[in-house]
Amino acid sequence: MTHYGKMLKFLLLYAVTLPAMAAEYTQSAASFEAAVSNISTSPSYVMVTIADANTGLERQICTTANFLAGAIHFEYGLGNDHAGLKRATELALSNTSHRFVFTKQTALDNVRIEFTPQDLEKVRAWLAPLSNEDLMAGAHPWTQRESAYYAHRYRDAVACVLIERGLSPYQADLSGQVVVAGSKDIPVYAPAIAPVHP
Repeated sequence: MTHYGKMLKFLLLYAVTLPAMAAEYTQSAASFEAAVSNISTSPSYVMVTIADANTGLERQICTTANFLAGAIHFEYGLGNDHAGLKRATELALSNTSHRFVFTKQTALDNVRIEFTPQDLEKVRAWLAPLSNEDLMAGAHPWTQRESAYYAHRYRDAVACVLIERGLSPYQADLSGQVVVAGSKDIPVYAPAIAPVHP
């Protein structure tokens, strides 16, 4: 590798990991364990660091636990049966750092990130005036159709901000709405294609 190539790799690594390192947020062990153990059609979100062993790049992301389990399946060549699911769950739960290193592109593709660090900052700023109690009660305009944050890429960013605030979000079955556990199914994020709750 040339000097230029090494410098470019370093700069890319720095640019991609800086936002995650600057934030240093973690999901509580209880929330992570509950999310990984939630085997349903309304999967819970996890906050994890994904490292690409091939490039050295890593970034903190939020994804649903079933996508993390899928990435583990691909990485370890696990079967799509009860034994494979059990092993993927065990591997996820045994990883107390919540940092997962993948070498296979199929595993990395299963947990790819769709929002930018700037998107995450926008969501943080937008939800900052609201308390967790407000979010749980549905006292927020996120589900309004005219919201500037309706694009699908904001869904996982919303989940990240909720986890940063100590909440446990999940993705509602079929609608794709982001809902906080314990909030009586009031969405914090509702994509444009989904029906909006009053």
